[in-house]
Amino acid sequence: MSLLNLKQALFVLFLLVFISCKKESIDPTPEEPPFADPEMNYIDLTGKSVAMDQSVAIDFDRNGMTDILFKTERHSFDLNTKSADVYMINGGVACNLAANITNETTPDLARGGKISRADLPGLEWHPVLNFILMRHVTTNTMQTYWEGSWKDRDHRYLPLELVISGKTHLGWVELFADTNGGKIILYRAAISKEPQTRIRAGY
Repeated sequence: MSLLNLKQALFVLFLLVFISCKKESIDPTPEEPPFADPEMNYIDLTGKSVAMDQSVAIDFDRNGMTDILFKTERHSFDLNTKSADVYMINGGVACNLAANITNETTPDLARGGKISRADLPGLEWHPVLNFILMRHVTTNTMQTYWEGSWKDRDHRYLPLELVISGKTHLGWVELFADTNGGKIILYRAAISKEPQTRIRAGY
């Protein structure tokens, strides 16, 4: 091999090594650290459900006061041409829900969905005051249908935040909107023991 060819081969080898090293230095992306779930207070709601003319109250901090109330009401609307069995949640000013004000819906999270204000961008947090989950509508011609963002949601999680002693604690309620049975079935609820701490639905 001539001296020129040897120099060319060494240059190509050096170039390949340089490119390889540079690629390795920019390709790897940092891995997200494992999620550290805070300690939670859990409430077993097995066997509780909300059908028409029924309600279920949840007291997250066990102070004897209702923080959130699942209830039903019968409403008439559209100049009394329609009636509806309305499934809603109600609560005091200390309990807030993440809500899309434009379409008046609240997120239904899958298990593991992260809950914090940063994790639910574009939503506003408001006191739980007669927020409608779904309703069963009957028209004056006796046609019936379900509407609402929670209809047919199965084992999904409603995110919330509760002010306890002036500090905000995040939590969730696991539920199933059973339109076939005409009821909302509740499973579990939880609230973080640590204030201002990001949590995961179902954990």
